[in-house]
Amino acid sequence: MNFPDNTFLADSFYASRLPAGASTAKEAEPRFELTPIVHELQQQIVSADCQGDVIALLGVGGRLVVRDMMQDGPPLTGSVRNPHRVFMDPSGGHTLVSTADGEMHYFSVYYRKATGHFILQNRGASDAAGGRNNVATCVCWLPESVENSLSPTKNTGEVERGVSGWGTKVVPKSLNCLVGSKTDGILFVVRVDVSPEGSGVKLSCRRSLQLPGIDQQWPVGSIQVERVGSLWVLFVSTPVSIYRAESVADSPLDLFNSLTSCPEAWVIRSVPAVKNSLSAGSVTLYKPGCDAPAHSYAWASCAGVVHGLMNVCLDEYSNTGEAALFEASDECAVVNEQFLDLTQAITSEDVSVDPTAYAARRLERPPTSGSFELPPVSTLISVELTAFHMLLLYKDRFVVLNHPAGLSWRSPSSTLQCDHPHLQEIEERVRYDPFRFLSNKEDFRGIIRDTAARKVYIFGGNILWELHVEQEHRRQWRIFVDRALNTHESALLRNRFFRAAYMLCKYDEVARNTVQLLRGKFFLHIGAIHRAMDVLAECDCFEDVYHLLISLRNSKALQLYVEKRYNYLIKQRASEKDSEVQLACLLTLIIVQRLDIIARSEYNAGVSTGSAVTESLLSGLTAFIQESITKRLPMFENAGYVNLIAQLLEEQFRPEIALSFADKMNKLRYIVTYHVSHANYVQAATILGAHARRLELRESWYEFAPLLMKKCPVQFTKSMLCAVAHDAYDMPYMLLKVERLIPTFSQYVPQMNEDPNVREHQVVLFLGKCVSELGCDLPVVHNYYLSLLVAHAPERLNEFLQSSPFYDPGFALRRCLETHMYPECVELYQRLGLYEDALRMAIRCGESERCGTAPGAAGSSLLDG
Repeated sequence: MNFPDNTFLADSFYASRLPAGASTAKEAEPRFELTPIVHELQQQIVSADCQGDVIALLGVGGRLVVRDMMQDGPPLTGSVRNPHRVFMDPSGGHTLVSTADGEMHYFSVYYRKATGHFILQNRGASDAAGGRNNVATCVCWLPESVENSLSPTKNTGEVERGVSGWGTKVVPKSLNCLVGSKTDGILFVVRVDVSPEGSGVKLSCRRSLQLPGIDQQWPVGSIQVERVGSLWVLFVSTPVSIYRAESVADSPLDLFNSLTSCPEAWVIRSVPAVKNSLSAGSVTLYKPGCDAPAHSYAWASCAGVVHGLMNVCLDEYSNTGEAALFEASDECAVVNEQFLDLTQAITSEDVSVDPTAYAARRLERPPTSGSFELPPVSTLISVELTAFHMLLLYKDRFVVLNHPAGLSWRSPSSTLQCDHPHLQEIEERVRYDPFRFLSNKEDFRGIIRDTAARKVYIFGGNILWELHVEQEHRRQWRIFVDRALNTHESALLRNRFFRAAYMLCKYDEVARNTVQLLRGKFFLHIGAIHRAMDVLAECDCFEDVYHLLISLRNSKALQLYVEKRYNYLIKQRASEKDSEVQLACLLTLIIVQRLDIIARSEYNAGVSTGSAVTESLLSGLTAFIQESITKRLPMFENAGYVNLIAQLLEEQFRPEIALSFADKMNKLRYIVTYHVSHANYVQAATILGAHARRLELRESWYEFAPLLMKKCPVQFTKSMLCAVAHDAYDMPYMLLKVERLIPTFSQYVPQMNEDPNVREHQVVLFLGKCVSELGCDLPVVHNYYLSLLVAHAPERLNEFLQSSPFYDPGFALRRCLETHMYPECVELYQRLGLYEDALRMAIRCGESERCGTAPGAAGSSLLDG
C-alpha cells in the first residue's frame, strides 16, 4: 500500500502530543506504604525469603523461623551454625539454608521438620578445589512436572497445617535447583528427593560448571531460568557481570549440560567495578503471576541497573503475513536492554543543557524540602521490579522509581542527548522515599518479592516491612504511549508499548480512544492493514479515522474498516442510543461499497450479472442485508431509513436485492408494487390475498385494483374474498370498502378472465358473498349488485329481491322494466304500494302467456297505454 508522504506526520511526538485532558476522570496517584511485620525470630535478620505466603527468616545467631502467613499455629523453627542465606522454593514447601562453612540444610515446610544436610562439592575440579567449602549465595529452583508432587489430601493433621490457607497447594516431592557459589563463580545442579512420608531427604550434587572469565572475588549474586518462546534462557549475575545463555532445549538441565561443553555460548555484559560496593549483583525477573511468563528483567550491578524486556509475543495475529512484521530480526530472548548508569547521575549545572527545559520541569512539580541527594551507587544492594516501578534498595534508603523495566529512559521529545540520567530527572520519577530525611538510618539487607501472593518485603537487621501499593497503574499509560511514538524504535517494541498503554486505559473512554487512534496509525504506517483496522474499529473517533482512511485513497482499507467498525458496534453497543446514527451510516456505507465492488466486477469481467463472481458478490450482499435485519437493529424501525435503503438498491439497478430486502422487512406494498411494475400481476394479487388482514395494505387494494381487475380478475377476486371473510370466532369482517371498488368493477367484463375456462362473472361472485354472507348493508352496493344480477344472473334476481331489504325498489323497478323482467316488476309494484299498477302488470303478464305473446311486448303496450 502506498501512502502519501504527509499521511503519518502525526506519528511524530510534536504532531501527536497527547491532549492534556486525555482522561476525563481525575487520575489517582499511586500510593505506597511500609507496614512493619511482627515476627518470632528474636535475633537480627541476616537473610529472608518468602514464596507462596510462607516466609522464612534466618537470624544472625543461626535461628530459623518459617511461618505460613495464612495459617494459625506455631511456626516451624530450627537452627544452624554459621548462617549465611535462606532460600524457599516457589510453592513455599521446601527451604534450604546455606552456611558459611559450605553446608546446605534442608527443612520441609510441608512435613514441618528438618530432614537432612549436605556439602556442596565441585566434582569437575581437582581434589583440592573440589574439597573447598563452597558457600551457596543463591538458588534457582527449576520447573518440575505437576505429576511429581505431594498432594495435601493424602495426609492429615500436622501435614495439612503446612498448606497455605489460600487453597490446595501443589508441593513437589522431587526437584532440581541451580546453586551459585560465593567464590570462583561455580554453579551446581542439586537434586532434592523427599521420601513419601517425609521421613528423610536425599540431597545430591549432580553436576557443576564454572563461569568463564570470572574474578574469584565476586560471588554469584543470582540465577534465573525462564522460558521465552521456544528458548530456555539462563541468567547468572555477579556485581560486575551478567551472563546470559539461551538455546532451544527440552529443559533447563539440557541447557546447563550444553554450557559445560560449550562455554563460548555465554553472552556476557560487564560494568566497571566500584570500590566497596555492597551490591549482591542479583538479577530479578518480573512475572505477573507464578504461571505467567516473565515480562522484563533487571540486574543490580555495582554501577547501576541494567534492565530490559523479554522477547515474548503478547499479541495474536489472524494474518500470518502481518505477524511477520513484529518478529525480531534475531532470535535473541531479550530486547531493548537499557543501562541506568547511576554513577553518571549529575546535576544540571554540571552539563550544558537548555536551562528553559529544566525551568519548565521545576514549574511542573513543586520544590521539595532540601536538595535531592542520590545515595552513593556503592550502597545499592538490590533492585526489585513491579509492573511499573523499580524498587531500589540502598544500605540506608529505599527508593521507588517510576520507570518500568525495559523502557528507554527518555522520550523522543527530550532535549537532552546524553545517555546517562540527570539528577533532576531521577528526582522527578521518585514516587516514594520514606527514609530520605531520617536521622537514624536503618541498615537494610535485602528485598523480597512473593510472586504467588504478589507481595513485596524489605528487611533490615532489626525489622521486616511489607510494601503496600495502591493505584500503581494510574497515569502509566502516558509513559508507554510516549515511548511508542518514537519512530526510531523497532516495530516490535512500539507495538508492545502501544499494547501496554491500551491495556492500562481500556476502561477510560477518552484515553482509550486517544491510544487506539495513535496505535492504528502506527499499524498503518508499517503496513499491518488488518491489524490497524481491528484497532481503529474499537476507537470511537469515527470521523477522524474515516477522514484519515479517505486520505489514503485505498477503497479496500476503507471498506475493511467500515465493516469491522460496524461489527464492533453490533457486538458491543448496538442497544445504546448514541450509536444508532453511526450504525445507520455504517450500514449504508457498507451497502454502497459492496454495490460499487459488484459494479466494478461486472465492468472488468465484460459480462452481465450472470458471471460466477458477480453472483457470489450479489448473494453475499443479500445475505449481509438479511443478517443485519435479523439482528433487529433500531434504525430499521425508522420508515424513512428503510425507504432510503430500498431506494439506494433500486437506483443502483439491483431490484432483486431490493425485493429481498423488502420481503425481509415485510414491506408488502413495495413488494406488490415491484411485481406490478414487472407485470407479475398474478403474484401481486396473491401477495395481497396472503396478507389480506394487514391494515397497511388497505390503500394498496384501491390503488392496484383497476389494473389487477383487468389483468387477473379471477386471482384478484380470490384475494378480495380473503379480505372479506369470517374470523376464528365465525364473526364476519370486511377490511375493504366495497363502495370504493365499484368504479373498478364497472370496467370489468367476464371476457377479461385470465383463465378461459372460468366464465363466471367475478364481481357477481364477490358481491354475492358480501351481501348474502357478510351482511353488507350499503344501499349503493345492493343496488349495484342488483344491476349486475339483472344483466348477468337473472335467475338469482328474484331470490335477491325477496331477501334483501337494502336496495332501492324504485331503482330495481326501473332496471327490471328496462330489461323486460315483468314478473319481478309485479313484486316491486306491491312493495311500492302501487297495487293498481301491480294488478295491471299481472293481467298483462297473464294475457301474454295465453296468447303466446312475449312478456316484453305486453309490457311495452302497457307502458304505451
